[in-house]
Amino acid sequence: MAVSGARPHRRAVSLGPRPEGLVGREDLIEQVAAAFTATGVPQVQVLFGLGGVGKTSVAVEYAYRFADSYGIVWQFSAEHPESLDGQIGELAAHLGLLVPPTTDDAAGSLRSHLVNADRPWLLVLDNVVDDAVVHRLVPAAGPGHVVVTSQRATWPGRARVREVPVLDRDVAIKYLLSAADSSDVAASGLLVDALGGLPLALAHAAAFLRVTGRPVQFYLDKLSAMLVRPGRGKAVARTWSAAIGQLGSAGSPAMALLRVLACFAPDAIPVRLLFPDDAPVPEGLSADVADQLAALADDGLAVDDALIALREFSLVGSPVGDGVVSIHRLVQAATLEAMSPEEQSAWRQAATALVVRATPDDPNLPETWPAFTALLRHIEQVVPAEHDCYLRAADHLGAVGNYRAAVAMARRSLEARARRQGPDAPETLAARQSTAQWTGHAGDFEGARDQCADLLPIRERLLGVEHPDTLSTRSVLAFWTARAGSYAAARNQGIDLLSIRERVLGIEHPDTLLTRSNLAGWTGNAGDPAGARDQFADLLPRYQHVLGDEHPVTLITRTHLARWVGEAGDPAGARDRFADVLPIRERVFGAEHPDTLHVRANLARWTGKAGAAAEARDQYAVLLPLFERVLGPEHPATLTNRRNLAHWTGKAGDAHGAREQLVALLPLHQRVLGPEHVSTLHARHNLARWTKNAGDNAGARDQFTDLLPIRERVLGSEHLDTVKTRNGLASCITETERVPGATE
Repeated sequence: MAVSGARPHRRAVSLGPRPEGLVGREDLIEQVAAAFTATGVPQVQVLFGLGGVGKTSVAVEYAYRFADSYGIVWQFSAEHPESLDGQIGELAAHLGLLVPPTTDDAAGSLRSHLVNADRPWLLVLDNVVDDAVVHRLVPAAGPGHVVVTSQRATWPGRARVREVPVLDRDVAIKYLLSAADSSDVAASGLLVDALGGLPLALAHAAAFLRVTGRPVQFYLDKLSAMLVRPGRGKAVARTWSAAIGQLGSAGSPAMALLRVLACFAPDAIPVRLLFPDDAPVPEGLSADVADQLAALADDGLAVDDALIALREFSLVGSPVGDGVVSIHRLVQAATLEAMSPEEQSAWRQAATALVVRATPDDPNLPETWPAFTALLRHIEQVVPAEHDCYLRAADHLGAVGNYRAAVAMARRSLEARARRQGPDAPETLAARQSTAQWTGHAGDFEGARDQCADLLPIRERLLGVEHPDTLSTRSVLAFWTARAGSYAAARNQGIDLLSIRERVLGIEHPDTLLTRSNLAGWTGNAGDPAGARDQFADLLPRYQHVLGDEHPVTLITRTHLARWVGEAGDPAGARDRFADVLPIRERVFGAEHPDTLHVRANLARWTGKAGAAAEARDQYAVLLPLFERVLGPEHPATLTNRRNLAHWTGKAGDAHGAREQLVALLPLHQRVLGPEHVSTLHARHNLARWTKNAGDNAGARDQFTDLLPIRERVLGSEHLDTVKTRNGLASCITETERVPGATE
């Protein structure tokens, strides 16, 4: 089932808890398996039916049974399309993918990966309301299978639609008699009829009867006042009403836990994170809710006892991992419907407080990433978008390299804050800066620069020119000014910023050190590589002292120092420094994090600069598909690596091949970055160079002639790159036509 020309990818599996007691569903699972065939076109099967009929159980059980046949097995909770960005980010983290910044489709990179997969893949799209979700995630080609669960019976396209019916009456009666250890066939038949044959409702009833030892007739009597036409959750609500009396009083720990779990996203609720040992009840809750939650904090086993009680009545799934549980949406709905609107609001407030307490403060530290990953869906579900916790989650997505999802989440936070707190509120301005930051990391350097340029005068007006937030905006503006190609302007901005930060914060404050680091880089890019090297060499021990050897900022500083050691004339030293830092970056950030790929690219570059051109070419040839897959084919970093591959192809002896690669690359540079971007000018210079080396001296002369005035205007007449272009032109023309001031 492999696709010709496909690229291999790592295995990725994420599923909810495995269903228990799939009574009467074996034939349906076999039908799903038999309908899937091995083709290069994704096949979609839709399981539809009433809520509680067991659609998800069938889909997930199929996935568990046949997981070994797939390279990717991933379950998406698709009820709320706005939460899919975060879920896509989870899968992207496993596959080393990022969403391309040049498209509006947040799942485009994932679809591209699935098209080119070398093994079959399986997606489970659970509780789909809008078929647009399917189109968003499923590519037009690729060796994939898709199982959709939905209450919709009508689906467009080629999807195979399969109804999941209520249980056959005889099968349901046998199940109830066995599970409840009863011999009352007549009463069991009446109970099956009352519950409409819904497996979820029957599982709740069986759990109630098994745990309490009550006869089936007792359960029927409990339900008699509520016997209405079953369907769409009514039966589950009735079974829940019967079970609630057995959980204890309304204020019991089990009831408190059930009520708060009803407010979260239904899958993978990290109970241990939300209820750490010895943690007090969050402040600011209603007195009644606070008292009920206090019962869960009374001793170290209260949460465990509550989970046992809920599990005994099948109100939650079996815990997996470190206290991670799932709860069916219908149980959540029934739990909430039993409360007044005021009670619902109070418990949702409690859920928000628990998530906020569990969310780490610093999304940039790798040790916090597992907690953010576990909480992300629940943050999206219960935390208002204007809350600081929500924006921290957006920053986490950016920190792990999922830039597109970070932009989308930060923008939602910005819009919510602007509505609730006003466009000039400090919280709104913070969200504006976060949105600008991730816009730049997603590849839109000019957009990030312009957003910061708009933000800076507002912060100066409201906060003053020396306020830390104002200085932060100045720092980010200078950073994206440099990334947009204006190194001299960024350097000048950095000089002004450094003097203020040293005076206001001190010389070893992390923000001061960051400014020094950025200024060192801009100094080098503006034409002083030795100055950059010396500044980074002075900075590194300060970072090691203040932050530690493996802090991300320390590692970034090591890579900057390695680069400028090379730029200042020691390529072998640069190569060795990059080789030393690479395994640490892989361990701390991950092997396919964008920053790790940049370290690998620099290692390739300095390997070539140290004299091994063919080895550098081969390293870039391996790296380029990774950049295309992780960042997208038109990301600026991908274009830079294409340009470098062409360069080392030429240096390894293939001038014609280098020229042809650059001919294909230059239009992309001009379209994506602009005709006068520094990287575009690099591409033009390299094209002229390899055109000359390929034997076309006249063509190269014309290309250098066109390029020289642009570089003089953009970079200055004495910039190293301008001098290189002037020298390239001089080498192409005759002695009588030599450009004044050019050197051999």
